[in-house]
Formats: sequence, structure tokens, C-alpha cells
Amino acid sequence: MKEKTLYSKLIGKSTVLLFLVWLLFCVIGCVDNKYIVDDNRDKFHSDKEYIIYFMPRLESNFSTRSLSPFPQYCKAQIYAFSSGGNQQSIKSPVYRSQAAGTLAPTNEPMMLTDGEYDFYAISIKEDSLPPAFTSNVATQLSNGKDYLWYGVQSIVIDQNGITIPITFQHVASQIVINVENKDSINPMKNINRAVYNPPVITDSVKWNLLSGVITPATSLSPTQIDMIVDSFTTYCIMVPVDVSHQTMSYVATIEQESGQLQKCAVSLPLPDNGYQAGHSYEYLMYFDADTLSLGLVTVSAWKEDVVSSDVQAN
Repeated sequence: MKEKTLYSKLIGKSTVLLFLVWLLFCVIGCVDNKYIVDDNRDKFHSDKEYIIYFMPRLESNFSTRSLSPFPQYCKAQIYAFSSGGNQQSIKSPVYRSQAAGTLAPTNEPMMLTDGEYDFYAISIKEDSLPPAFTSNVATQLSNGKDYLWYGVQSIVIDQNGITIPITFQHVASQIVINVENKDSINPMKNINRAVYNPPVITDSVKWNLLSGVITPATSLSPTQIDMIVDSFTTYCIMVPVDVSHQTMSYVATIEQESGQLQKCAVSLPLPDNGYQAGHSYEYLMYFDADTLSLGLVTVSAWKEDVVSSDVQAN
């Protein structure tokens, strides 16, 4: 009986030992298989593309961050970069707003594989394409264009239908001139025409896609061009200009109640730092005794209802 008991114990220990060895091989095999499965899964998963949606809006005031909808029937181009990549876009489809506050692809939508991306969006708030970028820089800009830009970095794309909010910022400058009537004898009926001398756009005036910055112009043209006229208010949009201690010539042709056309010229003082990107400069003027005089000058919210115009650049 003792011999049998001892034999049974030995058999039992051997069985346990063999079981433990078998279990160890199973665990190792499972771990190895897991790595193989994961490698294959990642390799094939990187080929799957997800559709991306965009929700656009406009930042109308650089200080209060007030927002307004992106207008209807305007085109925008959206660039996608791999985060930490070689600074070259991998996708750049064109979108159009069929309704205010929306963007729909004009051809193929933005489709990206899973990963981390930087996005940049541009527009001129018109139903036409914004300027083309070469090595992330656009040249041949124009006065009269409402250049819009937005950039966001390190967005993770890992599923279908991700919506990315786009808050466009104005990167040009806007001038608004309001004229009040002070003439009781022969008051103004409306402004018939208004002209100004715009910034000179040279080869150094460039738009950087990654920063959104337009390099300011450094001089004003002696040749005057038309402003947009709406009753007693005139508007213009221009590239930023960095000229201090200079004046911009403004000439308005005012129609009076008698039918007389009176041409009035005023020198507009520029701020010490010129006209900056995203700022709307509002001048108040008074018409009296056939002349215009300058009143207050303020920096206000961008007038979003002003339609940019294709006025000749230089």
C-alpha cells in the first residue's frame, strides 16, 4: 500500500508538471498569435478611408469673437496635412455653401485614413475659387477680395462622419466711410461715386497658408480706384498695409437735392501701425457747405454684408 501511494504521488506530480509546461506553451503561442493578428490588422486598417464633414462660420470681430454664418453660394478650399509630416497637403478638395452655414463638396469629399491631421481652409467669400498656393504660399493677390482663413492642428481621424468646425477669420483689411449731412440749404441726396488710392501689391505681398498671414503692402498707389457705394456709406476691402504717418486720399462725388454734383476730397489719416489684417476701420464724415470734414475714426466689427468686388489691384 505504501508503494502504491508513493507511485500515485509521483504520477500526480508528473501530470501537474506536464500540464504546466503545456499551459506555458499555449500562453506563448497566444501572445505570438496576438502580435501577428495586430500587425495584420493595423496594416490593412490603414487603407480604410473615412469621410469628413465641415461646419463653417465667420468671425466678424477680432476682439469680441462674435460669429456669423458662412454666407450662401461661396466656395472654400480645404487642405489636409499629416501632422508632423513634410508640410505638403495630402488632400485639398473644393467645397461650396449651398445654404448659409454649410459646406458641400463640389466633386469628391474629404476622405482620410485614420491618423492625426492639420486642416487649413481658405475662401474669398465668393462663388469662385480662392488663389492657388505653391509651396503653401499664394501670390498675385488683389485689393477688393475678402480673404478668409482658418487653421486647426492635431485632429484625430479614427471613424466615419467626423465634423470639424471651421471658423473663418478675415485676413484682409476693411475701410468703411459714413457721411452725414449737415447742409440744410442744399443737402446731400446720396453719394454718386467714391474713389481711394489702394495699397500697391508687389511680389512681396504673399499669403501664407499655414499661418494665414498676408504680408502687408508698404506703399499706396497714386492711382485711385472705385469703392462700393451704398447711399451715404462707402466701403472697400484691401490687403493689409504697413505704412505709418501717411494719408489715404478719399474723393467722393456727392449728389445734392438740387441735382448738383459736388466733388469733395479728404485725406484719411492711417493708424500708426497701418491697416491691420482682420480690422474694419470706420470713418465718420460730415457734408456741409459743399465740403467734407473728418469726424471720428473707430475700429469696429467687420461688415459681413459688404460684397467683395473685383477692383483692379494696382
